[in-house]
Amino acid sequence: MVSSKDTSQPPERGTQKTQQSKKLSFLKRLREKYSELPGSEQKIADIILDTPSDIATYSATELAERAGGSKAAITRLIQRLGYENYESARRDVRDSQAWGSPVSLARRQDEDGDFASRLRSQIDQDIGCIHDAFGDLTEKDATEISDALIQAPKVWIIGYRSNQFLAGYFRWQLIQARPDVHLLPKAGETLGESLADIGKKDLLVVMGLRRRTPLIDTVLNWSERNKVRSFLITDPTSRATGSPTWTHRCDVRGREVLDRYQGVMSLLHFFSMSVLDRAGAQGRKRLTQLEEIHGDLDQFV
Repeated sequence: MVSSKDTSQPPERGTQKTQQSKKLSFLKRLREKYSELPGSEQKIADIILDTPSDIATYSATELAERAGGSKAAITRLIQRLGYENYESARRDVRDSQAWGSPVSLARRQDEDGDFASRLRSQIDQDIGCIHDAFGDLTEKDATEISDALIQAPKVWIIGYRSNQFLAGYFRWQLIQARPDVHLLPKAGETLGESLADIGKKDLLVVMGLRRRTPLIDTVLNWSERNKVRSFLITDPTSRATGSPTWTHRCDVRGREVLDRYQGVMSLLHFFSMSVLDRAGAQGRKRLTQLEEIHGDLDQFV
């Protein structure tokens, strides 16, 4: 957790990601060149396309054995794709994994073990994500963020792609305790229209877990220029520009292709309950009003 402004320097891997995102990925190069490959190299390409993560974990010799080819054929394939050597290709695939590309994280299903093992793995990984989500949270940061969530005239929560359902969940929890919590972007609006009503005393919550869109950086830069407080919830791969007032990183990486959000959900629930507690009598009054309206409208069965 980083309170105030996050001035840490991004690690080298983030720089590589930015540079490599501007050129063709390893898998895209492979697909485009596939029809031109000789038979021996196509066999290797088939293995890679079936389980892309292999090139990140296997040596050239191991990959050749799996494909029933030769190390020389792998070297020729790698160079044909424009890489200097096998290691540079592996770095490219690893970077795609860190970026969160599901296809780059794909593994063979026979590595998953029996049903009981898979269940244990599922539970262990979820518990690990929850522990990680709170690992760096200090009482000071939790208090400051909770105060901002309850005291801001309006709270605006923005998220794209998978981040949108997390933003929606957080809004749904917060409106139980306080009014004026808004979800962005609204249907049919441009980014400018979405941000137009945000005041300097408001709070902007930015859900920026991988895979992020460039709009996340745009929003954070805008909030910094306009002196709007912001709370960024992201993951360890984030190299967001701008300077959020608070930044918290939750690891969403598991051993499977798809990311895991249990830790993030637990963090959002923690802050929702903190806001409800701090709302005190006003929060309880709002809950009572909501229940009365539900009863008047006969909304639930």
